[in-house]
Amino acid sequence: MHTKDTSLLTTKQAARLLRLSPQTLEKWRTQGVGPNFVKLGNKSVRYCSHAIEAFIDGGRNED
Repeated sequence: MHTKDTSLLTTKQAARLLRLSPQTLEKWRTQGVGPNFVKLGNKSVRYCSHAIEAFIDGGRNED
């Protein structure tokens, strides 16, 4: 059985993995591009580690 890593990363952590600035990820979110993210409450944004991996691999994780 395959289990997905469901670790939630902050914008800063995700940006570090992608070798981007956090501001780039913030801009991408407003443009509707980049890796999928989840909003927790009104302001907290997190990225699932598997979504970052999928983005790096050239695909978007749409689930």
